[in-house]
Amino acid sequence: MLAESAHLREAIQARMEELGLAADDAAREIGVSPQHFYLLLNGTRKWTTMGDEKLKLTAKFLDVPLAKVYHMAGILETADFFVSEVDVGSRLDAVFKSMTADPALKGLLLPPRKVWEGFSLEAKHLAVTLYELLLQRDLLERPYPSQAAAGRPVAKAAK
Repeated sequence: MLAESAHLREAIQARMEELGLAADDAAREIGVSPQHFYLLLNGTRKWTTMGDEKLKLTAKFLDVPLAKVYHMAGILETADFFVSEVDVGSRLDAVFKSMTADPALKGLLLPPRKVWEGFSLEAKHLAVTLYELLLQRDLLERPYPSQAAAGRPVAKAAK
């Protein structure tokens, strides 16, 4: 899970920079000792070892929903936000179908369908997220809005 928690470490470091906070101050904000915080930031300690209360404080510090912190920490995976892996796979495949039909993507490097089918759920999710950023709207339902949506309503992907 340490690889997944890199997203959380990066988000915390960016937030510290944004707020002009030292690591000791950020540690206090999320309710851990500076020593523990340094271990979390350098990847030696797992975010998954923190209790719910500390993760709630982390979400408050980042100004994001708790579900997003769980996802960034690697506690929840992409598939956890869908009814089943088949459900998430079919939704991602539906967006891929619209990507291949989008004239704005002509000439860009879209993988052939057989290559797409071999991608992991995480790789497909990344490709769809990048497409959402291009469109500046969500195509997948999420428990929290993505950076792409920026407050816009979720558009349902065709099935």
